[in-house]
Amino acid sequence: MNVSKRQRRPIPMATCPRCSVVFKPSNRGQRFCGKTCADLTRKFAERRVLGVPIDDHEQTCVVCDRRFRTVRYSQLYCGAKCRTYALNARRIDKQRRTGAPPRVSPAMIARRAAVIRAERSEQQVTEVLP
Repeated sequence: MNVSKRQRRPIPMATCPRCSVVFKPSNRGQRFCGKTCADLTRKFAERRVLGVPIDDHEQTCVVCDRRFRTVRYSQLYCGAKCRTYALNARRIDKQRRTGAPPRVSPAMIARRAAVIRAERSEQQVTEVLP
């Protein structure tokens, strides 16, 4: 029977120091649950050393007026839905100014905005109710 001299020890579960999620590391040196937490921690550490203020603060989304925590100082939208809505609205404005044929219809953008607002209001109601 061929048994290796060096047995692998199981890697214990770890807790991410940034978001406090318990996760199974892929190697013994893994400190964070994923690339996002590692990158954010590294970015904040670099900013602290340089004396630059950290950008993690409350902001209001320019599309749906919802409060959210930013990752970058230039962040305007709370998520992909609002960012896409704003991009499509800019495209429509440009098409109207230049007279180019429409790529996205204004009616479709209005419907999508209504859906986003309805989803946001449903989320707020479920957060208030236990």
